[in-house]
Parts: sequence; structure tokens; C-alpha cells
Amino acid sequence: MESSKNNIELVLLTTPTTPTDRMKSIVLASKGFVYLVSFVGVTGTRTDVSARVQTLLQDIKQIHLLD
Repeated sequence: MESSKNNIELVLLTTPTTPTDRMKSIVLASKGFVYLVSFVGVTGTRTDVSARVQTLLQDIKQIHLLD
């Protein structure tokens, strides 16, 4: 991979609508960290975080631990 050859960490994105198998591939291919887009829609100030985001974070951590 070109990024690895140049000592650049690859950071990929996942979203609440990313299928689970695709999210797993993204987590396994990412180096450094995974960027989780936490909201579908227009960005802006939020007063809380969706319970779905908490679940996604746990899923990402679990996949990462298995790697």
C-alpha cells in the first residue's frame, strides 16, 4: 500500500449506516485510528450522542481487539 511505503498511517471512515462486514474491513485496514462519523445528516451542535454511536464504538473496539 502506498501509504505504508511512505510511513503514513491510513485513516478510514465508518458511519452509522456502514454494514457490519464493511465496518470490520475498514477497522482492520485502518492504521492509527478509525474515524467514526457519528451523525447522519447536517452537522452542527448536539446536546447528546445517539445510543447507536455508543454501540458502534463498542463494535469497533471489539474488532480492533481481535486483530
